[in-house]
Amino acid sequence: MIELKKAYCLNLKRRPQKRQRMSERFKRLGMTVEFIDAVDGEKAARVKGFTPGQAGVVYSFINFLKSKLNTKEEYLFFCEDDIVFCMDFHRRFKKFYERTPANWDMIYLGWYLNAGGKVNRVSENVFKLIYQQGCFCFIMKSHLIPVVLEEMKKFQQVADNVFGWKIQPKFNCYGYKPFFIFVEPGMSDTHGRNMTYTGIKNSFKLTQ
Repeated sequence: MIELKKAYCLNLKRRPQKRQRMSERFKRLGMTVEFIDAVDGEKAARVKGFTPGQAGVVYSFINFLKSKLNTKEEYLFFCEDDIVFCMDFHRRFKKFYERTPANWDMIYLGWYLNAGGKVNRVSENVFKLIYQQGCFCFIMKSHLIPVVLEEMKKFQQVADNVFGWKIQPKFNCYGYKPFFIFVEPGMSDTHGRNMTYTGIKNSFKLTQ
């Protein structure tokens, strides 16, 4: 069993209100949070085929993963700054984790349901994911840090697809349903437009 005591949360400095909201949410969970200063894609070098926001997320992952190459942490709990947690987070996590194969490399607490990918049930509430998108809330074993870093540095895929297309087919990536989180609707700095995230919220349950 692992205990989620600390999270890393990606946040743009020009979004202090989001940082404040996430600080309060993690406090309610009894967790500490370390904020990662995201790279503002509007101010960074442009990347062909990427929106400024998408490029900014990849730049941010590169910086964060570089800083963790020599970490002694067994795993990292990562999230973005616009998510809302379920009310029974720790109780539900304990129950679902006990059903999770011991060989896990990543655990998703929510994701975009990609109809072209695979979501295979391995036990009650636990699913093996391949070609699924969404890197807004996950737990990752630290041995994947250099692997993900090298893929991000290639700038061949947006961050979602690095995990979905490059990591999930090669490693043991599982997801929990119902989702532990939903993403707040509104203006997305990554996509550069308003997002509703209806599919994510439909798979979320406040309590289980």
